[in-house]
Amino acid sequence: MRAGLQSGSDSGLRDLWDEICVQYQMGDSIYRDLYGEALEAIVSAEASRLPRVECEAIWLGTRFGEEWLDDIGEKTESSLSLIPLNMDEVCEAIEGTVQRYAADWSNPRIRSYLARGQGFWCVTLGRRHRRGRGSQRSALRDLAGG
Repeated sequence: MRAGLQSGSDSGLRDLWDEICVQYQMGDSIYRDLYGEALEAIVSAEASRLPRVECEAIWLGTRFGEEWLDDIGEKTESSLSLIPLNMDEVCEAIEGTVQRYAADWSNPRIRSYLARGQGFWCVTLGRRHRRGRGSQRSALRDLAGG
């Protein structure tokens, strides 16, 4: 799926995930805002499909959720049934996790692209390239809390 990708047909990158990974590994590109908007739209759409209990679990892991837990003191079953869910904060938490995975994710296409040096579309900020390994499945499992 090359439609809408910014890296060019000769980049070797296959999809938006590859481009986002390169974005977070090389530094800021002229398309940073575009990638951010794409990631935000995808996360928002996917988060809206999650069961409320999963959104609550994600929210409770945010700074705001932790503060709320501290404020209610001794937790009773009735107070936990009234978790004040904020979907914007849930989406921000998911986006942060996706960004961390993108900074460490690698595959042959990404490694090849990075080995050739920065593309015409990238303005590097001097950040070191990180080439972590992992699996998309484990990344998604972590996002889902499992």
